[in-house]
Amino acid sequence: GGAGAGPGGESSSGGSGYGGDVLVELQVIRPSLDSIDVQGGQQQQEQQHGQSGVRVQVATTPVCTSPGTRVLRVVPHAAGGAVVAMASGEVRHYIPSSSSPGHPGSSARLLSLGQACSFPAPCPWVVSVPPLEHLSQASASSSPALGLSRAGHLYWGAMLVAPEVTSLTTRTGGPGGPALLFCSRRSLMYTVFLAQLCAPGGYAHKELTEASGLGLPSERKHLEVSEMRSAMHQGMRPNAAIAAARDVLVRSVEQGSHLLAAPKDGVRVVMQMPRGNLEAVAPRMLVLAAIADALQARAYAAAWELATTNRVDLNLLVDWNWPAFLYDVPAFVAAVPAPSDLTDLLFALRPGNMCDEGGLYAGIPIKPSPASPQGQRYATAAAAAA
Repeated sequence: GGAGAGPGGESSSGGSGYGGDVLVELQVIRPSLDSIDVQGGQQQQEQQHGQSGVRVQVATTPVCTSPGTRVLRVVPHAAGGAVVAMASGEVRHYIPSSSSPGHPGSSARLLSLGQACSFPAPCPWVVSVPPLEHLSQASASSSPALGLSRAGHLYWGAMLVAPEVTSLTTRTGGPGGPALLFCSRRSLMYTVFLAQLCAPGGYAHKELTEASGLGLPSERKHLEVSEMRSAMHQGMRPNAAIAAARDVLVRSVEQGSHLLAAPKDGVRVVMQMPRGNLEAVAPRMLVLAAIADALQARAYAAAWELATTNRVDLNLLVDWNWPAFLYDVPAFVAAVPAPSDLTDLLFALRPGNMCDEGGLYAGIPIKPSPASPQGQRYATAAAAAA
């Protein structure tokens, strides 16, 4: 937060003469053997660290002042510098100075990003948006930060993403691309890829409840004869909660859980539980994206391990690139040679394609690329089937 910013962005310094927060840049410099001159306006403090004799100079320079304004949060900007969230909801980009002691350069700047990038309400909790250069749908006017207001409204700039949010984090990269994860007051965790937020009409938040009629899809309610087979199918389905049984974007979490981090390139997120302990969980959508990415690369052993470890319906391995998968059966068998594993796969197969519209895993963000061998095989197989 900013200097003197208390709860709700109110100044804790008191007094009618308060002139606004001062944004301060600190540079930690390892000095050379020669003494370093400190220019006017800078304050210098030298600290001795341990017995190694290493001397570190900390120079502080007031770089930006704005009468009457208060800063709620400062977080890193994906393009360099920092995102500064003001108590008014305005979002600014701080570009640091390129100068250093004895080497003058450009001075620091604090740029307003406009109304489209600013929050409609003060947001004490702010996280940076990962780089979006690879997303064709991303606009140059996209806000560099996501903000959470005290009322629980999650904003990406001026756009309301979801209400009743309690915590959030982002994954900067990995299968499916950068992702936003957030928890709601109904103890549900949502996973949304930023590509979905960038696409027009790509994501519309819906709060799922047990009363929403979210049972299993109708085509999966009536299972075949064998009780053992029924139990196997049931175990493969996402069944953390009734609300999350149908939507792969959602996972049920323990009430009071708080999102902390989502490591890059992984499928797990770190959460702090109500008792204070930390746990790592694997949101269904991140797992599905990783499986699709492995299938795209023909890494069938990795795809099999992800599917079996995370209790994903094994039909996905066949349906994701059906009927082109038939051309790759020898490669799959070579990668997953255990007879018991192949038996499990054959035992799990059912008619229909769960990746088609209305299927259990229809929301997977990675589809077979037309330029890939799998995409070419898919086109050939689809033409033959037609």
